[in-house]
Amino acid sequence: MPADPGKPTAVSPLYLDVSTVRACLSDEELYEIVNQTLRESNSARVVKGPKSGFGVDIGSDHLHMGSVSGCVLSSSVAGIKWFTVSDKNPSKDLPRVPATILVCDAETGLLEGVLDGTPLTSERTAAMAVAAAAACSRRPLKHAAVIGAGAIGRALIKYLALTQPVEHIAVAALEESEARHACDATAAILRRNVSFCASSDPQVAVRDADVIFTATGVPVETDLVCAEWLKDDAIVCSLGSRREVDLDLIAQAWIIVDDIEGVKMRRSDFREGGIGWNRIAGDVASVMSGQLHPPPDAKRILLNLAGLGILDVALAGRAIANARRKGLGVQLEPGRG
Repeated sequence: MPADPGKPTAVSPLYLDVSTVRACLSDEELYEIVNQTLRESNSARVVKGPKSGFGVDIGSDHLHMGSVSGCVLSSSVAGIKWFTVSDKNPSKDLPRVPATILVCDAETGLLEGVLDGTPLTSERTAAMAVAAAAACSRRPLKHAAVIGAGAIGRALIKYLALTQPVEHIAVAALEESEARHACDATAAILRRNVSFCASSDPQVAVRDADVIFTATGVPVETDLVCAEWLKDDAIVCSLGSRREVDLDLIAQAWIIVDDIEGVKMRRSDFREGGIGWNRIAGDVASVMSGQLHPPPDAKRILLNLAGLGILDVALAGRAIANARRKGLGVQLEPGRG
């Protein structure tokens, strides 16, 4: 019997490994998807699913395992990301946050694909941070500083240079050579002049910066960036799971987060009794959509962002669609469709 032309045609789900994901999403496309999804994330076109997680002790290792989910109706994709945070993985030459994303068709619920979401985690976090900082800025971002030269730090440098009118980027890492390597990697792909400065001293890096990003993965609360080092109207975007700025900055700044309830669960300084209690002005989606505006006066802005699951779903859906168009990926059910 011929297929009913009015019904969606079932297609074989795809599996995309890391290299295929990278081949299916350019830096420019990834940034645009993140930007657009953030702008729509408080609308009816986007449904934010629940976050969940738990701790696991295996020998001397403490792991955090969890999931984030969501649905982007404008792209007809729904999905979930499963991830693990292992602080000891890097010493084994493994990613600190391995992740797998499962994507379904939002209308039918049929599986569209499964992909290795590990590289997307750092890329979408960096793209979100740059887009949010740009939305909060009262003027073009010319001088930027990045503290941390890991996967997120390197992605931050790249998206700053590719999407913003920055003229100078200072990078600080534990070892100056790590910061230099991160600078050189971005300089090699640029088609315009941007000056870079590598350092092992965060105070040197943030001097005169319009915007500062911290992405270090410090294991304990740390004063990596202090308020007294900053310009009066500096924007600071903290991406670590733990505090990376001093308490004076939290007490002074206009504060935006990605998930208000999530940050209160994650960070003791934003719970009742903490210095950040009742100081959160709103969420990043409200700023990106124009529902919430930064204060007009020269006040410091602090963005505390960890990432939104809806961004993973939106990016994974586009990667799978692009893979089908390009004939990439491994069919999981070759006989279907």
